Formats: sequence, structure tokens, C-alpha cells
Amino acid sequence: MNLVDPAAAIPDLPELIAEATRLLSEAEERVAAGEILPAISSLGALPRLNKILLDVCAKMLVKEPVSVSKESEMSYGNYL
Repeated sequence: MNLVDPAAAIPDLPELIAEATRLLSEAEERVAAGEILPAISSLGALPRLNKILLDVCAKMLVKEPVSVSKESEMSYGNYL
């Protein structure tokens, strides 16, 4: 396990939310164009981004260093 300082290297939350919005808009446009496989690709990125968003928010709530397990460092979601 690694110790993580919650104030260190926290990605910009509004940028992460904007990326989630972009991915959903992209998927919507692709579905409307009949591009189902590319839409699935856009949606496939959401689970990993969701995990990052939740981790960032959790870190913002913590006042002291927290331990991070190897499992939480795993990659979720894939692009096709």
C-alpha cells in the first residue's frame, strides 16, 4: 500500500466532469449517426472516469494521508 497526500496531485474536478459530459455527448452523437460500435467505445471509457471522479471527491473529503490499495490503482473500462 502507498500513502497518498490528499492535497497532492488532485486532478481538476471540473475538467474531469467536462470529460464525462464530452464522452456522453460523443456517444449520443454516434448513436444518432448509427455508429453503434464507436458509441460503445465512448461509453466504455466512463467506468474508469467514474472511478477517478469518485477517488478525487473522496480525497477532497480526507484531511490526512490515506492508504491506497493495489486494487484501487487498477484500470477499469476500456476503449475499443
